[in-house]
Amino acid sequence: MHAIGCDFYTASSHKWLMGPKEAGILYVRAETIDRLRASDVGVGWSRALEGGARKYESLGQRDDACVAAIEKAVVFHERIGADVIEARLLEITRALKVGLRERIPTVEFHTPMGDQTSSGVMVFRVPGPT
Repeated sequence: MHAIGCDFYTASSHKWLMGPKEAGILYVRAETIDRLRASDVGVGWSRALEGGARKYESLGQRDDACVAAIEKAVVFHERIGADVIEARLLEITRALKVGLRERIPTVEFHTPMGDQTSSGVMVFRVPGPT
C-alpha cells in the first residue's frame, strides 16, 4: 500500500483474504496517522489519544480470535503467492465469461473482458423481462 502512495485503505477480511467474517483490515500510512480521527470509542478510549497506530486498537470491540485468524489467512496467502492466486482467479473468471457467452449469447458484460483490466468480480446482465 505504501508503494502505491495509498494514505488509507480498509478491507473486509472474509472476502479476498478468506479470513473470518465481521473483521477487517485498516491500513493507515504512517505520515497520515494524525489526520485520522475516531468517530466512536470503546473501553480504553483514552488510548485513542495516544500517538501512533496503537490508538486504533481501542475503537469498538476487539475480537482476539479474529485477529489471530486474519494472521493465519495472511500467512496462507503468502505461502501460495499472489501470482499463483491471481493466475487462478483470471483462469476461473475467463472460463466463466466464455461459458456465459456460449450458453447465453445475449449476455451483456459490464466488466472488462481483458485480463489486464478484469478481476474476479464480474458484473453482467441478461436482457429480458424482469
